[in-house]
Amino acid sequence: MCNFVAIKLHTHPADVVIADSMAHIIRAESGGVSLSSGPMVEGVPTARGIFTADELRQALARLKTVPPPYGPSPKLVCIEQTHNFGGGTVWSLAALADVAEVARTEGIRLTTPPPETNMVFFDTTGVGLSNEQFAKALADRGVHVGLMRGQIRAVTHIDVSPDDIDMTLEVAAVIANASYRGMPSADT
Repeated sequence: MCNFVAIKLHTHPADVVIADSMAHIIRAESGGVSLSSGPMVEGVPTARGIFTADELRQALARLKTVPPPYGPSPKLVCIEQTHNFGGGTVWSLAALADVAEVARTEGIRLTTPPPETNMVFFDTTGVGLSNEQFAKALADRGVHVGLMRGQIRAVTHIDVSPDDIDMTLEVAAVIANASYRGMPSADT
């Protein structure tokens, strides 16, 4: 919902929002921003969710092939920090500054990225359980995590309290310790 509000505040119908092609506003929210606010979304294809200043310039060049008032008007560049579908990829300050400079030069607004990440990725195979087994053991104890790119993904958000995090760590430690104690030693 926050994405919808931010885009509504920064755009008008028929404007263009530029974002990574796997950005949350495209992949998870489908056409919601277009429905609620009326802009089109121009996706920039990247490997892990971070586009360069040159890739932004290329997207702008594609949009300028039809000049105003007939072509779309780019008004907003959306940065996803961290990139959810990019596995939690974090924009470096240098990459962000370069993209921000292109946006400023072109008179385009740039969304302000939030803190570095609310996602934690980890692998439990070293304690004798596959990530799938560990995730199931957590779920059996009321802790819900996801599996992504061969790792376990835990996410905090407004509904996760510090006490919830402490409980999750305690539950994970119990599962890991129980599994680790049951593993054969390296000597056998």
